[in-house]
Amino acid sequence: MERKMIISLLIGYITALLPIWDWNTRPELFAGTIVLSITCLAILNWLQEKGENEMLRTDFNGYKEFEKKLMNAKGIELFKLSTERTRVWVNELQEIVGFIPAGDIVFVIAALSIVAEGIKKEYPEAAQTAEALLSRLRYTVKSEVINDNVTEAAGRELYKEFKNK
Repeated sequence: MERKMIISLLIGYITALLPIWDWNTRPELFAGTIVLSITCLAILNWLQEKGENEMLRTDFNGYKEFEKKLMNAKGIELFKLSTERTRVWVNELQEIVGFIPAGDIVFVIAALSIVAEGIKKEYPEAAQTAEALLSRLRYTVKSEVINDNVTEAAGRELYKEFKNK
């Protein structure tokens, strides 16, 4: 969110400086910059939400088509589709969790367990299918311990660098 706010402020200011505007005083320029920045932030948020809703539309025309393809798939194709979809959700969750300060690891594990347990109780058939899928998946987990003296902000930046490699 901070990144989007900074970007929208810069875009708002640059847009306010375009020669199409006629600002007579500095307060007018300031007010115009704020209005343009807020508009830009709203557009950035809308684009992000739209992008998140389009997550399934990269290979399929929405979830219904994916669901139909998944139901008709067998053998290796079913395994590939399941693995691909699992990877999408692992990436989504990793984006949320990302860098975890050492003091919060216990709470993150507890929170994820609570959420998983709630979903399993709500959808017992899906829980059984997920267990079967997990037993077939081959995956590796990569993690790294960062020096205890690193601040959370520095750790998050370091995480972003590792993720981009």
